Amino acid sequence: MLTRRLFILLFCLLSVHAPQAWPQTPDDSVLREDGQEPPEAPTAAAANEPVQWKEGECRTSKGPARIKDLVGVCGDLGALRVEKGHPLSLRFQNTRLMGLRTMFAFFTRVSFDGSQLEGAEFRESVITRSSFHNVQCQRCNFSGAVLRSCQMSPADLTGASFRGARVQNGDFQKAVLVDADFRGANLSYSNFDGADLRGAQLNETVILATTWKGARVNSRTRLPFSSEVARQKGIVFLE
Repeated sequence: MLTRRLFILLFCLLSVHAPQAWPQTPDDSVLREDGQEPPEAPTAAAANEPVQWKEGECRTSKGPARIKDLVGVCGDLGALRVEKGHPLSLRFQNTRLMGLRTMFAFFTRVSFDGSQLEGAEFRESVITRSSFHNVQCQRCNFSGAVLRSCQMSPADLTGASFRGARVQNGDFQKAVLVDADFRGANLSYSNFDGADLRGAQLNETVILATTWKGARVNSRTRLPFSSEVARQKGIVFLE
């Protein structure tokens, strides 16, 4: 019994006088290279809110782009990269995005209205319910992309590539699609009324319930049907 009491007393003394570890501050291990504390993590509600782009509010970011890295970025974002499969819900109105590369990205309800997107890469991306109203998207690459219920009316898509893309309910009314390449694309339920299709490659496409009234073509345009059928659909031959 005495031995047991001595053991318990010794254990208590060691516990009381044991050196205490200094508490680590939450930011000790995550300070940035510039010595500034990192921003607070966004709440779940804030992370789901669309990001508004405002000219003059600039914040640069290193490494792969994430939603919060994009807040307030201004100027030419030609070096922007988006991680594969990362969802974005943003507004890019009137933003310079020339040479943007977003391969394999997922966009939903994104507005590019009025933006400059010359040479942008959207290959193999999924873009749903997004707007490209009045964009400059010459030579943009949508090859292999999935576009569902996207508005590209009106937009300048001269020389753009949609090869092998799946375009469902696409709105291309009055869009400039000169020399655009749609070969192998599925264009079902899309609207090309009034579009400029001079030199466009539309052969080998799927065109279930696609409309063409007032679309303009020339001798360089490759259509998925005969000239007679084209005239029946309201297509206008300029040459």
